Amino acid sequence: MTLLMNYKNILLCCIWFVMLSMTFFSDFIPTPHGAYADQRFILCLSLILLVALGMHSIKLRSSKVIILIPLIGSFIIGGLMSFNNPFNWVEPVLYCLFFVAIVLIGHYIFVHNMQVDLSRVFIVLSVIVCFFYASLTLMLYVFSLEQNLATFADVMPAGFVNIRYWSHTATWLLPLFPLAILYYHGSKYRIWHCMVMFTAAIWWWLAIHMMSRGSIFSLSIATLIILIMFKSLALPWLKLMLVYLALGILTWFLLSYVVPEWILNLETTLLREVNTSTSGRLPLWEEAWAMSLQNFPFGMGAQSWLTHELISESYKASHKFGHPHNMYLMWAAEYGWLCIMSLLGLVIWALWKLKRQAASFSKTSTPKSEVLIAFSVAVFAGFIHASVSAVLIVPASMMLALGVLTVFWSLILPDLDNTHKIDLTSTSKVKPLFFVLVFGLFAMIWLLNVWNYHQAMVADLATEEGARAQYMMPRFWVYGNYPRPDSLIEK
Repeated sequence: MTLLMNYKNILLCCIWFVMLSMTFFSDFIPTPHGAYADQRFILCLSLILLVALGMHSIKLRSSKVIILIPLIGSFIIGGLMSFNNPFNWVEPVLYCLFFVAIVLIGHYIFVHNMQVDLSRVFIVLSVIVCFFYASLTLMLYVFSLEQNLATFADVMPAGFVNIRYWSHTATWLLPLFPLAILYYHGSKYRIWHCMVMFTAAIWWWLAIHMMSRGSIFSLSIATLIILIMFKSLALPWLKLMLVYLALGILTWFLLSYVVPEWILNLETTLLREVNTSTSGRLPLWEEAWAMSLQNFPFGMGAQSWLTHELISESYKASHKFGHPHNMYLMWAAEYGWLCIMSLLGLVIWALWKLKRQAASFSKTSTPKSEVLIAFSVAVFAGFIHASVSAVLIVPASMMLALGVLTVFWSLILPDLDNTHKIDLTSTSKVKPLFFVLVFGLFAMIWLLNVWNYHQAMVADLATEEGARAQYMMPRFWVYGNYPRPDSLIEK
């Protein structure tokens, strides 16, 4: 109850709940601009609220924001280099706010010593939302049986226009499900245990059935890394993770094979062949690599993937997308290797802090060690998955990443005594309020630019050229082919 007495904590939890709900149920609630666009608007508003909350709550000079300066600088340079694009600041500011929000709110959680408590809230909210999503998925599966599974591929995964978008969410959330049991163990939580097991089983079934290679591969590598770092401390989490995986495999065997082929004798098969190809990614990576060398080390500017004249012959002859299916090559192409080096420095710093935290734990699991292990796996998996997909472009994935990375950041900061932590909080009311008001003015200008970008995209989609190029998705909006040069329009 003490946690929820603070209005700032309530606001943070409400933002998390709204982002989770919009991620999974935006297709099932009235959305005036479409699910993808409204998810983007919610993400933008959430980032503004979170940054304002962080600015008002802690001393900025003590919040470690300074380590983001090189990364933020690279995004600003990218925006400046795209000065001919009328919406050149939309994406750079989005990424600046994204990373600043993670650091500020992570530091806010750390300063108030709420890492375990607020991570517990995030886990509970995630499991509840994912439970209802799993129930909806099972209901749609049963309905599709009435039509001999003919509509199954059209409705799965529910609420996502592409399996890749759903797989991003699985990468962020699957490692967190074991925490829901580690938090609440004991006989009095049996109903909760059943909810978590059901949710995990359905989610793993979807991941296996849909052949979510990115999620499964990234989670495997991330688990191996955490086992090496935490050794026996990771075993309680690993045991539950393997139990859920086994439940998922059993559910896949029953729902994807036994029910349709043995019990109902349907001609439609749900089994899929394992795809071992690169799914057309190599030409995209080749183009992004060529772009990254054009204005080394600054890149070709924000959104230049959409606006540049094509370079590589292989990409000219291949299918076009709004991104190169690799976040790091996309950032290198648009914001330069300066951005990648800045991000690498941030990752090295975080790994150093994580290693120190791992070394500080004894051989006995504690609530904080269990939380850190689960969130570390999710973060590692998310960044590995980003090397083959648009994990930090799609708003649904970015909203989940925002919550996961914020909690992770709060956990890797070194423990301080209470006196020192009080010194890091903002005691003056005037100065933080002034900064918040200035930031609010800046945020309103940016939001207006975001809105104008959306309206320009909608208008372009109505043109003949726009209609012929709808397939390039996703980007800031699901229609990822605006603005563009003539060479990106297929005749």
